[in-house]
Amino acid sequence: MIAHLQQYLLPRTLLLVLVSMWLLTFLAAYLYLFKHPLKAYSAQKDTLTLLERHASPGYSLDEEITEEKKQIAFYQDELNQTDSKIPTNLLVAKVIAELDFLAKQHAIQLISVEPGNTGRLLLFDEMPFQIRIQGSYFELFRWLRSVEETLKPMVVKKFEITHGNTEDLRQMSLTLVSYRLQR
Repeated sequence: MIAHLQQYLLPRTLLLVLVSMWLLTFLAAYLYLFKHPLKAYSAQKDTLTLLERHASPGYSLDEEITEEKKQIAFYQDELNQTDSKIPTNLLVAKVIAELDFLAKQHAIQLISVEPGNTGRLLLFDEMPFQIRIQGSYFELFRWLRSVEETLKPMVVKKFEITHGNTEDLRQMSLTLVSYRLQR
C-alpha cells in the first residue's frame, strides 16, 4: 500500500501524512485513555498531601470525639437557655428592651416593633417581630449583627432597605423571628 501511495504522492507529503496519523493517534490515546486517570491521580495525590500536612503525630480519634461531645453539650446548653422558662409576654418585653438598648448603643432610631402571633415549627415556638429602624447603612449592619449575637436563636426572615429622610440615612423594615425550645 505504501508503494502504491509513493507513486501518487511526493515523499515529503507521504511523510507528513504518516507523522500526522501518528500524532493524531497519540493525541486520541491521551485524550480518551490517559487524561482522566492522570487527572484523578493528581487530585488524589493533592488530597493525600493535604491530609498528611494536617495529620499530626499525636492525632487521636478519642480526643476528637471528646471535643465534639463538649461542643454538642455547649450547643445543647445554649438551646436550653433560661429564656425558655420565661412566659411569652415577658419574653416579648425582654426582646423589645434588648432591641431598644442595641438601637441606642448603635445610634439607630427604632421606629416600631410589632410582635406577631406565636407559631410552632417542629420542636420550637416561633415568635415573629416586625421591626422598622432608621440609621446609616453601616450602623444598621452593625446593629443587626449585634441583635443576632445577643438574641440568639433569632433569624432574619425578610428585610427591605429604603432611603430615609436624608440622603445618608436608610430605613430598614425587617421580620426577625425568635425561636425557643418547646417545653
